[in-house]
Amino acid sequence: MRFGVFLAASLLASGDAVEPMNNPRLVYSTYVGSGGNGSLGALAVDADGFAYVGGGAPGPDGSVCAFLTKLNQTGTGAIWTTCLPVDEVDSVTVDPEGFLYISGVTMSNGYQSLLMKLTPDGKQFIYQTALPGVAARKIALNSSGSLFATGLAGEAFKPTTGAFATGSAGQTFAARIDPTGDLRYATRLDLIAATGIAVDTSGNAWIVGSSCYNATGDPAVTCNPARTGTASAIRKLDAEGSRLLVTKTFGGGPATFQNGYSDHAYGVAVGAGETAWVVGYAHGLAAPTTLNGIVPVPPIGVTVPGYAVQFTASGSVQYGTYLLRGGSQTGIGTSAKSIVSDVAGSVFLGTGYGIVEFSSDGSTVLANDNGALYSAEALALDGAGGIYGVTQGCSDTTPGAYVPFSRALACAVKLDLTQQSSGRIVMQQNDASRLFSAAIAPGEMLLITGQGFPENPAVAFGGIPAPVVSSTSTSITAVVPFALAASWTVLAIDGIDVGINVLTTNYAPGLFAAKGSGRGQLDAYNHDGSANSAASPAAAGSIVTIFMTGAGMMVPAIADGSVGPLDPPYPTPLTPVFITVNGGPGQTVFAGQAPGKIAGVVRVDFRIPAGTDPGDAVIRVGVGDVPIASTPQPTTTIVVR
Repeated sequence: MRFGVFLAASLLASGDAVEPMNNPRLVYSTYVGSGGNGSLGALAVDADGFAYVGGGAPGPDGSVCAFLTKLNQTGTGAIWTTCLPVDEVDSVTVDPEGFLYISGVTMSNGYQSLLMKLTPDGKQFIYQTALPGVAARKIALNSSGSLFATGLAGEAFKPTTGAFATGSAGQTFAARIDPTGDLRYATRLDLIAATGIAVDTSGNAWIVGSSCYNATGDPAVTCNPARTGTASAIRKLDAEGSRLLVTKTFGGGPATFQNGYSDHAYGVAVGAGETAWVVGYAHGLAAPTTLNGIVPVPPIGVTVPGYAVQFTASGSVQYGTYLLRGGSQTGIGTSAKSIVSDVAGSVFLGTGYGIVEFSSDGSTVLANDNGALYSAEALALDGAGGIYGVTQGCSDTTPGAYVPFSRALACAVKLDLTQQSSGRIVMQQNDASRLFSAAIAPGEMLLITGQGFPENPAVAFGGIPAPVVSSTSTSITAVVPFALAASWTVLAIDGIDVGINVLTTNYAPGLFAAKGSGRGQLDAYNHDGSANSAASPAAAGSIVTIFMTGAGMMVPAIADGSVGPLDPPYPTPLTPVFITVNGGPGQTVFAGQAPGKIAGVVRVDFRIPAGTDPGDAVIRVGVGDVPIASTPQPTTTIVVR
């Protein structure tokens, strides 16, 4: 999993209120886009539950398709995909009639943004409005069909007459496009980054991002963010873009032994009573919290905590809290990067550890998903209990996913807030090395972690039952069936409402350590049968026995779940196993099914090279012609005398 605090946030869609619950059911998780380094940050959802996702994905010939894709309601396919006349799609929203509003950026000959209105079938533009000199990163739509945009502004940007700031100062902008596609206003803003925008019922725009810091807490005209840090910045602009109604700046500041504190407001949503909810992170530990906040003071030991602050329409702080995992009062700190509100005023925060729902006044945590949808760059609601997010990379994809695997970093996820999850699979690891198994091999012993696993679980890979060695409610040790053949398969557990897609490979070697940690002293035995240790080291030139898993197919075949024979002949790996000692070759004397152990555990006897230096010797294992250097393995050792 990837957690972070330096990614963008946005408000996209609101929907009808529902009664959510903790651990909502995962409906789908799928990649969108196939190009290497493809990005995804744009998301909207219509009332029928169709998600629209956009981004930019370089093709194999170097060309770039700035795409917008309409996913079906189950995430198993695309209704349509269209390439747009920009280099990347940064934000999208949808109106009640299904018309789509998109911001995209072209980067040749300086930045230029294109704000587009597209028909519901994705085939025809209603308007295309160009904004030279800007990168419009976030957009919002009001009920009258006006489109609001914010982002970075360069020298070529030209504000409109009568706008709040018409000069050349200011690195960001705000603009309003009328329903006809005509530019109503465009103004510079005094922020150095603008990453979120939301609009109230009067057409006033809340814009959030970061500004320069100075001793008074006001934005400085000039600054050096690397030395003095950045502050969280909130601005409220009137409906005509002619004046600021709210100016709030907090956090940041210079640090004694490091660069300045970097504070940033990432997302904003308009809540009940025309309040504005703002989320971000507070490196300077100066977020404006209130006594009734869930975490009113900076959490101990958290360097860069997230925050959620509710402002009144006039800009006063109504509620404020720091954020910990799951919206709890104690535990792990987390940032928030995105936020969306429903019609009842509840707000949903996209944090580094999943979705958290706050009541309209912030006093109650109504729900959290414990990480099924983490680090969401954008969130949207469908009004029927579905919450959707886009993230930079899928932790896993679900069976039948539109794109189960991709080199792109573009992932779309849906949760059903009205249905309780029966449990979920979080990760699979090689049980020996304890490293994440990006691809699993026949006969590999796996440690599967997650939540809500049943007693006596039934595990299958591609429908083939897998032997289960041990299990708890949060972990299962199982052996991948030897009949596994395809390039990828589905890992499923009976009683868990959704499985995950997993890549497969011919072999995935890992060595068993003495304490089960995957690293350090190996579970190794000297030639005389004594356990290898500092107290009982092996002589250079002697034979040592170690154990591994993930060696792949065996010859002759051995049945899944059976125990290795106690006497020869022993099944041996189809592909040769080799060992290195301190980076040099060791002599593999024997590699075969370990007697008396479950099929898939392989015994390896090897000779330590003569002249090996005394002390801890680093042992690594390889299979076939795959270089050991390209096989991720922790540092494992034996002791040599």
